Amino acid sequence: MAYLTQKPKVQLSQEDVRQCEEGAHRQYHASRDLGLKIGNATGNDGQHDMEEELIGKLGELAFCRYAKIYNEDTLNTFKRADIIIPEDHVLSNISRTWHIRATRYATGHLPIRPQIISEGTQLQREDPDGYYALITLNRRTNVATMAGYIHTSEGKHEDHWRTADQLGNTGHPTWWVNQEALHPFPITSIEEIF
Repeated sequence: MAYLTQKPKVQLSQEDVRQCEEGAHRQYHASRDLGLKIGNATGNDGQHDMEEELIGKLGELAFCRYAKIYNEDTLNTFKRADIIIPEDHVLSNISRTWHIRATRYATGHLPIRPQIISEGTQLQREDPDGYYALITLNRRTNVATMAGYIHTSEGKHEDHWRTADQLGNTGHPTWWVNQEALHPFPITSIEEIF
């Protein structure tokens, strides 16, 4: 798969950040109310914090802005999709449900975690099948880059598998998909996917 150096970008405003901060705060506390320990939601073994929740919320908003759909703030979707595309939207030809992964690292990877029951809860960690999008965020400029997307049938490949020791701070074995393996989002128009 060809790796594109130019990728679509979405500029987020300070108001967007403020609204996502509120959503991140709700998400963080809802997770604790469900009995999830800090780190269980992302596998960071205690390193998970409000900034990580904010990165996730900003990534979801950026995806929605790119796709030109309404961003419905969701709480604790975990194994379910983060974004559901309307039936008549061009992206629904790929999938109506999207799992959004966001990172502050420009060269970051897309994690697809295996199905694991979180300790002390009955929540599964990931949907075993679906489309995942990676968004990278520059927090100084609030510019989100649409890094690409992949279906789990491609992402769950042995070349992407990383043990907990290989990943260091994530704490759990995970498929760790590099950006070169992702399908590119079109730069000028979402309709270009077809």
